[in-house]
This record gives sequence, structure tokens and C-alpha cells, in this order.
Amino acid sequence: MGLAIKSITLKSVMKFTPKLIRSVLLQNLPRRNKLHWVKALGADIIIDYTTTDFEQVLHDYDVVFDTQGDKILTKSLNVLKRGGQIIRISGPPDLNFAEAIHANWLLKKVIPLLSWSIRCKAKQRGIDYSFLFMQPNGAQLTQITQLDEAEKLKPIIDQIHDFDQAQEALQYVNTGRSKGKVILKIKS
Repeated sequence: MGLAIKSITLKSVMKFTPKLIRSVLLQNLPRRNKLHWVKALGADIIIDYTTTDFEQVLHDYDVVFDTQGDKILTKSLNVLKRGGQIIRISGPPDLNFAEAIHANWLLKKVIPLLSWSIRCKAKQRGIDYSFLFMQPNGAQLTQITQLDEAEKLKPIIDQIHDFDQAQEALQYVNTGRSKGKVILKIKS
């Protein structure tokens, strides 16, 4: 099973799930050395979107985790096999989202209309569409804590700054060159 990921925040995803990822589409990476960095984290196939059309390379995937929205949606649908799933965090919400936010009856009718077009395209291809509404979940947080305590999670820390260096840390993050989390120490 493969998992194609399109993300400007690929670093955040890769830090905790590299063994689940079989191929990665890299978006908005300013330096080529990040290709090697992602490979070292465990991806089998790495595609630089500036030089390769991922739709021509990836086929028959089970899942696409889409953080980009409509710009490359059709291509994302085209790499999935029948029965596959596209999970979006930046696209139009669905009924599950309306229910999760406890929308009133009118919004429960209106919100799914926002994703009607994409859901129809997905359904025509035999693909399941879902909008991932991220919210705190006690059971999941407990699992994450257990993984952390068992040292199964290995966050990648690029730099650590004292709080009085916050401006420099922010400038560094804004360069797009960080390869992990940039940490601010509140107390020494």
C-alpha cells in the first residue's frame, strides 16, 4: 500500500510517519538537499514537483493526503485506484465536518454543498472523499503519549534558541531552510 503526500508542511508529517509513507510529492521546497533528507526519513519514491509531473509517475495508490486544495486536485484523484481515498485538510468540508462542529440543521444542509463537486468527481472514479477536521482527541493523545514514552516518536529538532532570540528564530523559519522544529526555550 502506498501513501502519496502533497504538502508544504511535509516536514511535520514526515517526522512522525516515515514508515507509513511509500512515496512523497514535494511541494515548495527551496533547496534540493531536502530531497535527500526526506529519503533518509524513509520515503521510497521522492518526486520533485518542479521537474516531474507526479500524475505521470504515481498510479494505483490507496490514499492521498491532500494539504494543497484545488490546485492539483484532479491529478490527485487520478493517482488513486478504484476504492481509494482522498483525505483533505484544506478543501471544502463535508457532512462529517458539519456534524463534528455541531452545526445547526441549516448548516448541515449547506456545508456538504461546498464539497459537492469534488465528491461527485471522486464518486465517478470510485474514490472516497473526506475532509479531515482536526480536533483534540483524548484517546489519540493518549496513544501519542504512549508512543513518545516508548521512544517510537523521534521529533526532528533543527535549532534551539533562547527566548530572547525569538526574532532570529522566526527569521530562520521564514527562510524555509529549516529541516525540523525550531524550538524556543522559555527558561534556561
